[in-house]
Amino acid sequence: MDIAQGALATPNFDAGLNDKAAISAARGDRTIISGTDADFHSIRGDTGLCVPFNGCSYWDGARGYLVNIVNWAASGNRLGVVALLDGEFLSVDQRWRQKPNSFLHDELAGHVQYFRDNAPLISAAADAYPLNDGLTSLGLSDWRSSFHAGFIDVPDYTEAVFSSLFPGGPGDHRDVCLRHCANRACTTAARITAVRAGGDDLRGDRVARSPPRAVASKA
Repeated sequence: MDIAQGALATPNFDAGLNDKAAISAARGDRTIISGTDADFHSIRGDTGLCVPFNGCSYWDGARGYLVNIVNWAASGNRLGVVALLDGEFLSVDQRWRQKPNSFLHDELAGHVQYFRDNAPLISAAADAYPLNDGLTSLGLSDWRSSFHAGFIDVPDYTEAVFSSLFPGGPGDHRDVCLRHCANRACTTAARITAVRAGGDDLRGDRVARSPPRAVASKA
């Protein structure tokens, strides 16, 4: 099979879907849900600070975003969760977050919208969050496409990045949301990234930036 000719891989989510109970039991106090495929864009080094696809690889872009959210999720108690885009080219019933045996199904059912956004916005308040450390709205823009989904009124999630595509801008749609165990609800329309965290402080646990890399993890 010549992937260069456009063949698409078929993802298999069985490993995660078959272990819903185990994942739920191990799950800790930090969860981030995101409408981006930053894992892919970080390999290319996409950022709005230079022409897309030229591999300028600044921190302020897909790489910094991916490292930040993994570090943030891994800095809580027990198993941190980073849930990126669940398949733009799949039908809705094939996307793992939507499946009944997904550990996120009950939280996200009816709260996800799929769209493309190349101009996300980091609000002044969310700019202080550690997962946005060193990032700007411009750096998260123009990945073609930066975000492919958003979240609407997910209980107990706090917004971190907003979509610019809908009337009202940051007040309406969120591209990134943080789920927060302290019942800080992510209200109003949709977000691109969301986070849930134990305790009250989304501003804590700022991790010193390491050199850009595609994946960061906590042992």
